Amino acid sequence: MQKWKAWLLLIIGTIILTGCQTESPPLDKGLKLETPQEEEIITSSDTETLEVIPPEEIIEVASLPEKKSLEKVIPPKPKWGNAPDFTLDKLEGGVLTLSDLVGKVVILDFWATWCPPCRMEIPGFVELYSKYKGKGVEIIGLSLDRQGESVVRSFAQQHQINYPLVMATPEIVMAYGGVQSIPTTFLIDRQGNIANRHIGFAAKDVFESEINALLAKGSEG
Repeated sequence: MQKWKAWLLLIIGTIILTGCQTESPPLDKGLKLETPQEEEIITSSDTETLEVIPPEEIIEVASLPEKKSLEKVIPPKPKWGNAPDFTLDKLEGGVLTLSDLVGKVVILDFWATWCPPCRMEIPGFVELYSKYKGKGVEIIGLSLDRQGESVVRSFAQQHQINYPLVMATPEIVMAYGGVQSIPTTFLIDRQGNIANRHIGFAAKDVFESEINALLAKGSEG
């Protein structure tokens, strides 16, 4: 009787123990379990408006053309010789720079309207200028009149002076050796060098002969 009770208790205990245990399902080693996270909510107030640029409008810095400095190419001015250079306003308008006449034979005449020998030379200069102006000759009259431009301009109109006239300055007079007597006339060659000087009246034929010699010399050079 006691053995039966003992066996009965053993069987009941076994049933209780096996009935209360559950076998945990095997975990798939390839499955990773993650704890679900709370999604972050972004409201419109937390964001900035971004401008979308089309791909065709995007330009790489390297592809931009290099900005080149524009340089104006100015040919060098031909060398001017030993004749003192100057820039003066012409009575008829415009500006005259002596060194701009490089390549031409120049007659540079210091004169005045009140000077009789100066007035005697003028008709010859008018003829020479008409004849040689288009052949590489320039004549410039530098007036020493103290009464000013109006007197010289009126005189030029009366005597139909056709070559440029300017008003000489003390600096230019000194640069040409300090003109003591008038007329004083310089002949300048094509390279800007003083070729000859006349103090006092000289005839038109004398100037014409010297002009032709300087023109011929220049063409040979």
